[in-house]
Amino acid sequence: MSHWNYNYIFDRLNQYCLKQNVSVISINQMYTSQRCNCCGYVHSNNRKKDLFKCIKCNFTDNADLNASKNILIVNELYPIPEFIKQEKHNRSFGFYWLNDYVESLKPSITQK
Repeated sequence: MSHWNYNYIFDRLNQYCLKQNVSVISINQMYTSQRCNCCGYVHSNNRKKDLFKCIKCNFTDNADLNASKNILIVNELYPIPEFIKQEKHNRSFGFYWLNDYVESLKPSITQK
């Protein structure tokens, strides 16, 4: 699917929906397939193909169903700070993405 022209598809869908009096909303799906809908923990190891299993709370669900539940609430979640995206916290140590805050689980480094 990487060869698809998403702008073209979205424009065509939007045109069709306008004719049908249906509104279309574009949602940023970043991290929605890795976020646990139960506890809010985000890690790349949470999703394995069709199975979603949270490595923090052991919540299990169909991966696409879990992602769709997150997409429903993505506008209600706290915005993810840019440094979390740039440092790829979802792959290294994970983070909690909740309604009122984002908490990175990056271990603190102490200097001697």
